[in-house]
This record gives sequence, structure tokens and C-alpha cells, in this order.
Amino acid sequence: MKRSGLLVLLSSLALAAVFTGGSAWAGGISLYEFGTPDVGLAAAGYAARAQDAATVFTNPAGMSRLEKSQVLGGLQALYGNVEFSPNSATTVSGGDGGVAVGWIPGGSAFIVQKLNQDWSLGFGVLSYFGLAENYDDNWVGRYYVKKSALMGLTLSPAVSYRLNNWLSVGAGLNMMYGYIDSEIAINNAGEVRPDGQLKYDDNRWGYGADLGIVVEQMPGTRGLDLVPALRAI
Repeated sequence: MKRSGLLVLLSSLALAAVFTGGSAWAGGISLYEFGTPDVGLAAAGYAARAQDAATVFTNPAGMSRLEKSQVLGGLQALYGNVEFSPNSATTVSGGDGGVAVGWIPGGSAFIVQKLNQDWSLGFGVLSYFGLAENYDDNWVGRYYVKKSALMGLTLSPAVSYRLNNWLSVGAGLNMMYGYIDSEIAINNAGEVRPDGQLKYDDNRWGYGADLGIVVEQMPGTRGLDLVPALRAI
């Protein structure tokens, strides 16, 4: 009865965190495969597998499933082939802008320290969303955007506790540094001058939390993973 009651309580808290969280808006590409072995698995079931130190971020409760302390680092490179094709309906003179995105680097690092059989501490550094674009100076859409970058860097300390052989819980802090930089051309044709330039950049820290539960009542049946996330910039 005590174990069942505890499981119901933890599940209720996790569901409450999911349904009471506020709305969030973001732009760019969500890079949920952030330079870890999950890239080869398309991140399928990454909250349940808890196979390496990346579980610090994907499900902090999974740190208790690791047999020993681990360090994991990963690098990856993506290529974005984004081009614009002007036609006879285009009303602004200029070119196609070239390849706007190109190569996008990515990486991450995680460490899990086993304090004992039950307690584990972890820390992760990663960037799981962002996008940058850079068009040629004379492209036809320069009055909408010329250069733009939106990036987020996350620091994630976490802790997990194994209550028994089949139940583990975990929690982590999500500290994200967000950065935006934008440049737009200003049309001065009416004044017979070259294009003007509007530049904007800003940065901010945001904070959130990750809560995780891993249930494995028997080997091979690890299927219940509740990972509500409260993340904000």
C-alpha cells in the first residue's frame, strides 16, 4: 500500500506540472538530438532508455539506472540548404540571397556522479534549439531580414534517487541563456540614398525545471516515464 500510494502521489504531481504549465513561444529549429547517441536512434524513447549520461537532461530519474559514474560528450554538424527563388512577381530588385543557413554546429557534455547505490548527481551543457541565417546584401528580401540568429545554451544540474529496485525519481534545474541578433535593410529609395540598416540584439537568462519518474517493475518492462518540463526564457 505504501509503494502504491507513493507512486500515485508522484504521478499526480507530474501530471499537475504538465497541465498547469504556462504557454511558451519560440522560433528556430528544435535540435532534440543534441550530439549524443540518441542521434542514431532518432531520440526514440530517450526518456525511458536512460542508457548514458545524457539522461541528466532527457529524464533525470534515469541517472539512478546507471551502474557507475559516467562522462559523455558529443559533437554534430547539420547542413541547412535554404534558398529563395525570385520570379516575375518580385517587386524589389536584387538576387536570390544565396544559401541562407549552411552548416550548423552542435554539441553537448554530460557528467553523472554516483554517490552511492541510490543517490546520483548530474550536470549537462547543451544547446537543443536555435537557427541562424545570413543572406547576401543585395537579396530581394533584405527589407524583411538580412541576418538573423536565435540560439539557446542550457546548463542543467540534476539529482536522482532510487526509492527501490523498480522506482526512481529525479529533478533538474534548466538554466538557459538565450541570444537573438537581427539585421534588416531599410529602403531609402525615396531619398535616393543607399539602403539603411536596422540592427537589434538582446540576451537573457531563463529558468525552468525538469521532473522525472522511471518505473521498471520487472526487467524489460520499463515503460512508464513521466517527464514534465517547465522551461522558459
